[in-house]
Amino acid sequence: MVSPGILLIDDNVIRAQQVETILKFLEYGVTAVGSGECQGVLQEIDDYAAVFVGAASEKQASLLRIVSDKAAELPIFLLVEKDSQPVSSAIQQMVTQILEWPTVYS
Repeated sequence: MVSPGILLIDDNVIRAQQVETILKFLEYGVTAVGSGECQGVLQEIDDYAAVFVGAASEKQASLLRIVSDKAAELPIFLLVEKDSQPVSSAIQQMVTQILEWPTVYS
């Protein structure tokens, strides 16, 4: 049985593939799109249980505003690179959780 769908919005192709692989291993259905393609998918936001958004510097705040407006009821996870700059408090308030990538299990 496939679990509820996850929407993955990320312009970083390698990170998107890695996250998608992990989510599929956990038996989640995944729809992966770039930030330019997300508008159409967001129209069907009721099909998803959560949204993962990859950090994309200049587009990050506007993309997160669009996602949070459309998916106000869903958890939103922001994927950031481990060595990236700290996330602003305004961005932190728009997401449920910030996840550093790559993730390391210890």
